[in-house]
Amino acid sequence: MLISVPSSREGGVIAPADLRVLAAVGRFVYLTARQVTRRLYAETSLSYVQARLKQLADAGYLERRFLPRPTRSGSAPIVYAVSRPGARALAVSGQPAAAAPRPAGASYLFFAHTLALNDFLIAIERWCCHQPRLDLLEWRHERLLRHQPLVVRLADGRPATVIPDAWINLRVDRRLQVCYLVELDRGTMGQAAWHRKVAALLAAASGPYQARFRTRSLTILVLATPGARRRDALLRWTEAELTAQGRGGDADLFRFSGESASIVRPHDLVQNASWARPFGGAQQSLAEMSAIADGRDLSDTSAIAVSEERSEPYEMTEGGRL
Repeated sequence: MLISVPSSREGGVIAPADLRVLAAVGRFVYLTARQVTRRLYAETSLSYVQARLKQLADAGYLERRFLPRPTRSGSAPIVYAVSRPGARALAVSGQPAAAAPRPAGASYLFFAHTLALNDFLIAIERWCCHQPRLDLLEWRHERLLRHQPLVVRLADGRPATVIPDAWINLRVDRRLQVCYLVELDRGTMGQAAWHRKVAALLAAASGPYQARFRTRSLTILVLATPGARRRDALLRWTEAELTAQGRGGDADLFRFSGESASIVRPHDLVQNASWARPFGGAQQSLAEMSAIADGRDLSDTSAIAVSEERSEPYEMTEGGRL
């Protein structure tokens, strides 16, 4: 049974369950009903979540964004974003959040990219909920990272900027730091543009990244949502750029997967050995790369011991059964 939501124009007290929904939408910027369900509730709760989101939108706390259709036929899901009254309601409850931006002329590809990134981040959060040895201290969305791009200088002297899709900061056994930069590929970038991206990422990994995020721990996760064929193409192009720059020894910075977080269970996404390294070698699971697989030596260079006082763990939003 749904409890009605007081109108944002009339004021009133919002139920804690609704605040959890608003907080989740605000953190990810844009979410569909299926994504809210996957993050906060059991999979069988989709109808309940759809009704709850509709009430929050009707009351003025959420905005509905109707995605442009990729083709003339078919339909696209409704995307929800926190409105200004929704952001104020969160601030009153002690959960500051900004209203979602209104990108001018946003295309289907823009929203598809953001939603695919959110699928991956939701999978990471769900995974961390069930890993007693693992703390997700923080992740930063592209929406935040684009306000402070990494400014780098390429090998040929040209300046460039790096805006990752996400940054993830993990702690293993409360003492080892494992950090990821996430690059989500939707298959829209050509070979020359990808070479430039890899060159900029290599430049960032040579100092600017460490200065900005204050850590030496770095693995660049490239998630190619079109599938294994696209993943393999990106691997070849990355290998070519590493070779051209004489930096084959930096191949360990990169891992590539062709899995889709929207259709793969979170457990499978991190436990399947689907992440490939440039120049070959055995594929790894994300669990192995995060140094929490059984029997894994935690003293490699991708897991950096944290000597300073440990930060408080990132608070997970538990809005229902996972």
